[in-house]
Amino acid sequence: MNIEKIKKLITLYIILTFITCLPYWFKFDYLSNHLNPSPSIIKPIIKTLLVGVFSSSIITLLLISLKKYRIFIIIPLIIFWIFTTYILITFGSFDLSLLASIMDTTPSESSGYISSISIPRLLFFVIPYSYILFRLKSNLKFKYLKRFLLSLAFICYIPFILNGTLSIFNQYKYLGTMSTPRQILEKINKTNIIDLALKFDELLSLKKEENQKITPQWTNVVKGKNTLKFNYIVIVGESAPRKDFSYYNGENLTKYVGWKFISNAVSPATNTRESIPRILSVNSYKNIDENLNIIDLANQAGITTYWFSNQGFLGKYDTPISKLGKRAKYHIFHNKGSYESAESDNRLFIDLSNALKKQRSGNLVFLHTIGSHPPFCKRSQFYEKHIKNFNATNEKSCYKDAIYNTEIYINKINSIMSKTANPYKIIYFSDHGLSDVKYSPYKVHGVGKAFSLDAIHIPLIFINSESKEPGKLVKKTYFMRDFVHTFSDWMEIDANQIDHNKSIYSKNINQNKYIYEGSELIKLGK
Repeated sequence: MNIEKIKKLITLYIILTFITCLPYWFKFDYLSNHLNPSPSIIKPIIKTLLVGVFSSSIITLLLISLKKYRIFIIIPLIIFWIFTTYILITFGSFDLSLLASIMDTTPSESSGYISSISIPRLLFFVIPYSYILFRLKSNLKFKYLKRFLLSLAFICYIPFILNGTLSIFNQYKYLGTMSTPRQILEKINKTNIIDLALKFDELLSLKKEENQKITPQWTNVVKGKNTLKFNYIVIVGESAPRKDFSYYNGENLTKYVGWKFISNAVSPATNTRESIPRILSVNSYKNIDENLNIIDLANQAGITTYWFSNQGFLGKYDTPISKLGKRAKYHIFHNKGSYESAESDNRLFIDLSNALKKQRSGNLVFLHTIGSHPPFCKRSQFYEKHIKNFNATNEKSCYKDAIYNTEIYINKINSIMSKTANPYKIIYFSDHGLSDVKYSPYKVHGVGKAFSLDAIHIPLIFINSESKEPGKLVKKTYFMRDFVHTFSDWMEIDANQIDHNKSIYSKNINQNKYIYEGSELIKLGK
């Protein structure tokens, strides 16, 4: 056996592993910092080394096994490495908004992307990477070489398989739901090639959903004589159970002049994707009619509509909502990808102020906030004020801090509107609540076994600048699935499709008592 050839092969393999680790380091380091306010550097390093050794072992195995087809392996590897390394060094992840931009890019925009690449930095690695791939070959009669490489790759990937399996088991144990084949692959996969393939597949699906046309079907829309005299603000909160707000915990409400707090508002579902479209559109047991949404209703009544979002624009849970938000005459989505890239909700203050400068009254502004969406401690870094004894690394403390700041946020919006000297109305509600659990982060979406009434019991608050009544709790149960009809009465707009007996203002309110959980109908009492 030629010792020199073995040394050469080992040297090439080590250099290949180092270069292969490069994009993975940026990926895992970004994810660690993105999801954790106090990240540890150890986990990203371990993950990087394990995936790097796994990938280089598979590459080496392919190159020494398929000698006749080496060129057809090497060229795609080089192109893929350049593409993924550039994206991960620059952006840290395969963000959906970035991939959407690439898919939609024109030739001129492509040149912009290319010009932004640091050619010297990339060549510093791609030249040795290409050289090693072409030199990585073996004529050694090493009987166990292929078996060794395959075993090494498998051993390096075992931790990811075990961790993914544990995640799948916990999902079934705590939520009672089985993972789909795609979800299983997402949980155990750590390689860039599969990650990218899954992202592009998701993107194509979302693009198809996004492009489904909405055609307004409201008929005989009539506005009241006072409709255009007011400005209207709808604050859409996130993941906020009613029980955690001070308003519903014995606080003296009389100081909130013109405010009304509904005692028992019920979200249509336990997650945003199923909840918000039902709140914004006419719906039945099985269908959501997006052609009958409240934004188009306001548009047809001559209201100037705005949708300002600090939530995601593109994503499994974001696209159905952003699709409706785009029905507004003016819309701004601060996060072109998913909600994970959201920053402070305070950015919406500027949007609101600018909108009110254009027109004194007759405005309808939706503020779609990120609110108390997990991870809670990530949200807390944006707050100017904190609860007493706040702990920035404790999820329970961060969650309480998020609710505390949500109340501050509502007051701030009310303050901004009061300074306009024009009549206004404000509604605040959360898309859904959360369920309490005994494990971190101690609050989860109420699906499967984690379902609880806290996951659907949400705050619902009405503010009217023209009312001089002391704030009070209105003891009424209201299913937000029928919010369209309440919205109509709130703005004094009527149409043939409005059922006033489903409005919270009706003395003869008539609602069916059910919600959706995981696309399944759940009946709630009589």
